[in-house]
Amino acid sequence: MSEIRSFIKALKKLPGIGEKSAERIVFFLLDKEKGNKIREEIKKALIEMENIKECKQCHNYTKDSLCSICNDTSREKDKILIVETPFDIEIIEESKIYNGLYHVLGGVLSPINGIDSSKLHIESLIRRVNRDVKEIIIATGTGTEGEATAIYLKDILKPYNVNVSRIATGVPKGMDITLTDRSTLKEAIKHRKNYED
Repeated sequence: MSEIRSFIKALKKLPGIGEKSAERIVFFLLDKEKGNKIREEIKKALIEMENIKECKQCHNYTKDSLCSICNDTSREKDKILIVETPFDIEIIEESKIYNGLYHVLGGVLSPINGIDSSKLHIESLIRRVNRDVKEIIIATGTGTEGEATAIYLKDILKPYNVNVSRIATGVPKGMDITLTDRSTLKEAIKHRKNYED
């Protein structure tokens, strides 16, 4: 049936979903007993996702103009932790080790993929670096592109009177931050190191 094949094809575009997984999901959702309730939950969640946008300050996901973290008065406003994606924020928040603000770059520098500094949220980061910000913590991945992005950020932040540090201990070289377990990530943030000139 073409509708079933179309659904399977669409699901395969999601990360981590192959042909067999997509087929199992589709046929589970089609099951009258098991699938009806979940189908309704998925429909509702997809409709609600239409209201999600980028936070105008940090580029995290939000329903309002500012996300809940930027709006939280109990957060330490003198620290900004730079991440690649909003998903990274979720992982770091679960560690409960960090209570400052965030800034989502929207990726990393990748000349081979045509991603230069103009395609990342770097200008808005620079606008946020004011006299109240004491430390910028760079938490991009430790692969080649993540490291290159970290070095680039360190260099452009040099003229500002701000301490620039980098997560280090515990995050294996070349590993994406989203694949790092919570306790390792907690230690990486806790034992961050300052950049040397």
